[in-house]
Amino acid sequence: MEKRPFFSVIIPIYNAEKTLAEAVHSVLAQTFADFEILLVDDASTDGSREAALAMAREDSRVQVVLLQKNAGAGRARNAGIRSARGEYLMFLDADDAFLPELMQRVVDSLEEHPAQAVCWGLVEEYREENGRIAARKEVLCENRVLDGREELRPLVMELERKGLYGYLWNKAYRADYCREINVWIPSQSFNEDEMFNIAFFMDADSLNLLAFAGTRYRKFCRSEGRKSKVQTLTHRYLPDYYPIAMGRVQALLAQQEAWGRDTPKIREELAEIYLRYLTSALERNCDRRQRMNLWKRRRFVKMVWKSKLWRELIPYAHPAHPVYRMILTGSRYHMIWPSLTVGRAVHVVKKYRPDDFLREAAVPDTGKAGQKR
Repeated sequence: MEKRPFFSVIIPIYNAEKTLAEAVHSVLAQTFADFEILLVDDASTDGSREAALAMAREDSRVQVVLLQKNAGAGRARNAGIRSARGEYLMFLDADDAFLPELMQRVVDSLEEHPAQAVCWGLVEEYREENGRIAARKEVLCENRVLDGREELRPLVMELERKGLYGYLWNKAYRADYCREINVWIPSQSFNEDEMFNIAFFMDADSLNLLAFAGTRYRKFCRSEGRKSKVQTLTHRYLPDYYPIAMGRVQALLAQQEAWGRDTPKIREELAEIYLRYLTSALERNCDRRQRMNLWKRRRFVKMVWKSKLWRELIPYAHPAHPVYRMILTGSRYHMIWPSLTVGRAVHVVKKYRPDDFLREAAVPDTGKAGQKR
């Protein structure tokens, strides 16, 4: 039988001609060499497909999966999963990169403590069009071996708070376990990675954590006059934003309930996530493309107050952020205008001061982020 590579790195591609080479080379430059790269071209219309095929001709570890019709990142990744031969699956976006020693660190961890998955930290970089790093932050977890569900499950919300639970590109997943539980990436406009992880870890009983920022997760800005606008989920038009966002919160709550960990503290943390998503939804309702006049926005707020998730989580909410407190105060006294005011105010700030929507923890680049601690 043909020997399986240790890793299958799945990279979905859609019109990523400018960044693809750097992403692929970050894998080829690994100090551990037993891997395959699956470039899944999602019917690109630029030169991405030709670039991918050229890389495959240069290195036999690079394979190309060609999709004839654009299907979205989730389906592209699933196509990669179906074609993968590796013992562990890794994911990388075409505009991100791995640090050279990442795979070796994962292998060392698994040789010492076999596990169904390995999770590591990341560096979030915010880049301008010219490539200059405008801001960055490093997100790390502790070096830990979680052996057994009683050790793993209490750490999930800690990873969620740090922003490390939902990502695909900061984890290696045992491929045979994925097939055993029949877990796939859902096809939706965002949060598909979070939903995959919720399903993967529902019954998982082992996870290794590495205190190493092994992935460079990049967010690009585009210039608009003197301003720059972050090309992230914050600025994409998503007509289905609210139901998908609430689906994530509901899935996190259902997971904690299934594990018997549905405590008031957990509900307080989930209420904070809920309010963050709700604030974004209120802002998005002011987008002209949403076609919501004042009457429809008022009806939206009333619908939120009647929702099951609101009733389950909001009684536990004790937010420190004044925006969230304003929303809660309005609901307590059945006043809709505070929520509408928040939505309009955030929309104006987002339009005229888009740089304020860099993550709050991101700091101006000093050239030191990403170094070992």
